[in-house]
Amino acid sequence: GSGQVQIDEISILDGSGQARRVFRTGEDVLVRLGVHATEALDDVGFGVQIWSSDDRVLHGTNTFIVGQRIVLGPGPGTIELRYQHLPLLAGTYWLTVGATRGNDWSVPLDLREKVVRFEVLTSQLEAGMMTLTHHWGVHVSA
Repeated sequence: GSGQVQIDEISILDGSGQARRVFRTGEDVLVRLGVHATEALDDVGFGVQIWSSDDRVLHGTNTFIVGQRIVLGPGPGTIELRYQHLPLLAGTYWLTVGATRGNDWSVPLDLREKVVRFEVLTSQLEAGMMTLTHHWGVHVSA
């Protein structure tokens, strides 16, 4: 990237703020970015993607999508993204994180691809990569 913003630290934490690399399906997961800006910026955005071990993007979001305006002064800062009730099933996953201006990801300020690995364990017997809230109904005619 250009170096105007640097992502110096990437932490993955549980819902209470403790560093972990192994989670269970349904737990809260907090992604914390330690950033440093070399100058004042008023149109910076940050993004996070979750990748599967077979190179599929399972989820991607950024602060522009949700309308979160971020103004950085020169110096350090912290950006956090909380996933509530992570729906991923058992597997190995990777985080990609980045920063850009004006939602232009073709020219990122900083980009760290598949930089943090984490595991998910589950006791659920469902198949696939994620669990979805669902309810079965049975209607029998007499």
